[in-house]
Amino acid sequence: MIGRAVLIFGMLAGLSPAGVNWTNVWLEPNTVDLDFPGSSLPYRVKGMAGDKHLADLTNNRSVEISSSDESVIAVDRLSHRLIAKSTGHAEIHVSFGSRGRVSEATVNSR
Repeated sequence: MIGRAVLIFGMLAGLSPAGVNWTNVWLEPNTVDLDFPGSSLPYRVKGMAGDKHLADLTNNRSVEISSSDESVIAVDRLSHRLIAKSTGHAEIHVSFGSRGRVSEATVNSR
């Protein structure tokens, strides 16, 4: 039974958004709070398929993630990190197919 669940989870994470009924997609951490310019924070993109299957979509090529202001917070897709560039506020947009979410992000001055 556990092997079957792992197989299903792995299959869901590798599928395109059109192949599964994705009901929710979000960024973890949901609220981004960076201490100062130059600091960074790892992120994960998670999704819910149907009402039972949680998947880590971070490495999926169909995931789109962006910052509303790259001069405040940049997104490094290779290292899966959010990088503080200057103090201020921005929104981090994440989407997968027709599902998406916006997270608030802040870079403090310390």
